[in-house]
Amino acid sequence: MMKVQHIEHAYECKDCKVDSSQPAQIKRGKAPQPAIQRSIASPSVLAKVIYDKFAQYLPLYRQVKEWNRYGLNTNDKNLSNWVIRVAHDWLLPVYERMKELMMAKSVCMSMKHTDKLSTDPMGNLVKPMRIIGCFEVCQARHTNNDSLSKRIISSSICP
Repeated sequence: MMKVQHIEHAYECKDCKVDSSQPAQIKRGKAPQPAIQRSIASPSVLAKVIYDKFAQYLPLYRQVKEWNRYGLNTNDKNLSNWVIRVAHDWLLPVYERMKELMMAKSVCMSMKHTDKLSTDPMGNLVKPMRIIGCFEVCQARHTNNDSLSKRIISSSICP
């Protein structure tokens, strides 16, 4: 873990400072904006917290102990607030856009089917095959009659 300190320098024009009839020209550098305002959490810290919580199933109170070993003194309330803010500020717009695209389709169907456990000829258990299919069914009017035809546009099968 590495602590990064951002310093904003301000520069002024020496010629403008001498001439009192001209306003002072001051230029200031900008530090990068944090992912969460008024927070010490960097994007990589937030990604690790969320990954550990949802992919590794590591509770926040145990993550606090790990962060303390790295030198980041925080508590599970802060981590919880970070997860909530990331979900609201960064993931909600992605979810809304995905929902908008899905709802624009006429029909979307997803199915998941898992077969029973089976054994191979040697008697070993075989992992069941999972079939996940997402079909987009479009409705198109024929020119000669008003009947609707359904056509499968795309499908995928994942083992």
